[in-house]
Parts: sequence; structure tokens; C-alpha cells
Amino acid sequence: MKLVFSDIDGTLLYHDKSLSEKNRYAIQQLHKQGDIFVIVTGRSPLALQSLLEEIDFVPDCIYCSGTYMECNGKPVFSTGFSFEQAKEIEDYLEQAKLSYSIYSEKIWISPRRDAHLELEERLVKAKSAIGTLNDIPNNAPITKFLVMSTPDAVQDIQKKLKVRFPDYDMASGMDYLIDITKGDMNKGTACKQYCELYGYDIADAVCFGDGQNDVEMLRAVGHPYVMANASEALKAEFPNHALSNEEDGVYHKLLDLGWIPPYPEK
Repeated sequence: MKLVFSDIDGTLLYHDKSLSEKNRYAIQQLHKQGDIFVIVTGRSPLALQSLLEEIDFVPDCIYCSGTYMECNGKPVFSTGFSFEQAKEIEDYLEQAKLSYSIYSEKIWISPRRDAHLELEERLVKAKSAIGTLNDIPNNAPITKFLVMSTPDAVQDIQKKLKVRFPDYDMASGMDYLIDITKGDMNKGTACKQYCELYGYDIADAVCFGDGQNDVEMLRAVGHPYVMANASEALKAEFPNHALSNEEDGVYHKLLDLGWIPPYPEK
């Protein structure tokens, strides 16, 4: 049985967030063969729903950069900030007048609707609820904060966040977004946990990624592939590359490996 972990934005999907016929075929072919395809994303379940509707089965999914996991469509793992920790983050983001969202497992909530949030909603084809941390159910783990800005501002915001919250992860999967998560969980640790839960050897697994928040996953998995559209620094650290997301890199690499047959051209 073969095991594939894959990021989606900038990796599996085109820049317009659409899923190509060849990549859809690759996912479905793995499933048909009895192999395992796991989506590993910074998105929440709500923000992935439209993509999952395009696939004729429900793959296992690692959400919110590793803090929430569903297998066979059911929750199997969740961790996050306590209410007190999350309140400190929320207060800081409010004082800094930043655009942000709060995630708690299947919940996506934002304090206000602005241009940054509306862009994210359009891209993921889902709507955030409007509210605050107080609207999250009691004792529910706060799996992630998402800070939204512009590419020019993200690095400076990321540095300031790291100074204020040095024990938390501040990873950027896209150049205008920052994920804030607990320091003890990331995509890499979640992939390891998935393998431990189901008895797979992570050294035999393949993974695909393109962003800063994929680094731990790429380091954890035995056969990591970086997309051609990734940064030069990421491609330098990981010498095995796939074609870009715009060139159906996931499909072509799985084909090169002999893990799937060729797409049946019409």
C-alpha cells in the first residue's frame, strides 16, 4: 500500500484554486488501487468543502496546519490554544488592527468582514461566520489563528508576532497569510501521528509541498517533493522536485514513480 501526503494551495491546485482533471484522476486512481491519499492543509474543514465535493470519495484530511485531523470523515485528533492563550492572541491582533480569523475544528469565525477576509472567502468558496472568541463553544480547542495581509507586509507582521509569542508557530503557506498555531504541532508532527495511528512507515511515504508551512512535513516524510513554483530556498533544501502546480506536478510525479497509470486522454 502506497501513502501520499499532499498540501493543496500552490501544490495540488492551480493558482485560481481549481483542481485539474489530471490531479483529480491521480487522487481517484490512488484510492481505486487501495492506496492512501491524505490532504495536509492550513485550511479548515469548511474551507475545504468545495474541493472535497469534486472528488468521488472523502480522503483523510489533516487541517489547520496539523492541529485537527479527520479520518473516514470523522474527527480523530484535535489540539489547540486554551481560551486564555487565544484571548492573548486575539487582544494583540485587535490592538495591531490586523485582519484575522479564528478556527476551532469545524468552526471558522472572524471579527469583521473586510477586503482580506472577502478575498479568502472567494478563494476557498466558503463564508466565515462573524463573531469573536467568545462565540466559540466552551472548552473547544482553538486550532488556529489566520492573519491576512498583503505580501509586502507579511514578513514584518510575522516577525512582530514571533517576538510577542515566541513559543508559537508563525508559518506562511501563501505570501499574504500567516498561520498561528501551538508550537507542539505542525504538518510534520501530524503526518507522523497519522502513520503511528494507522501503522504506516513514514519513511516509505511520499509528500508534496510548496510553502513555508510545509517544511516540517517535507522533513518528516521519507520521499519529499517540492513543487517547481516553491521558493528557491525551499528547493535548495529539498533536492527532489516536481513540476509546478500549474503543470499538474503531483500527477506527473506519481506517474514518473510508477504509482499511477497514465491519464486516459480523450
